[in-house]
Amino acid sequence: SCFYGQKIFIGDNVEIFNGDIIKGNVTIGENSVIESQVRVTGSDEYPAQIGKHVTIKGVSYIFGSVIDNNFIIEHSVLKCKKVAKLEDSKSEVFKVKYYLPEAEGMETVTDFKK
Repeated sequence: SCFYGQKIFIGDNVEIFNGDIIKGNVTIGENSVIESQVRVTGSDEYPAQIGKHVTIKGVSYIFGSVIDNNFIIEHSVLKCKKVAKLEDSKSEVFKVKYYLPEAEGMETVTDFKK
């Protein structure tokens, strides 16, 4: 879904699994796979752009980020990030796993003791 004036573009051979939420200004490149329990959101100011041959899986949330081609994103929260391959890397596929932004409100969280 998206608000008036926003657009979702989905390339050829894209698989979007059950339980995903795709909304706002979003572009998903061809041959990408968005597995279950993924949320991809783009706004007017921060559109989400997923490259070609990208797999996003696990409980992941992508907001207003740009992801280059040939990435596997797993169990990550990316808010307004650029995910790009390293210049000197010889790898064909790049992985991002367990990326989380810095937590807020940690001063209110303590270990539970019986």
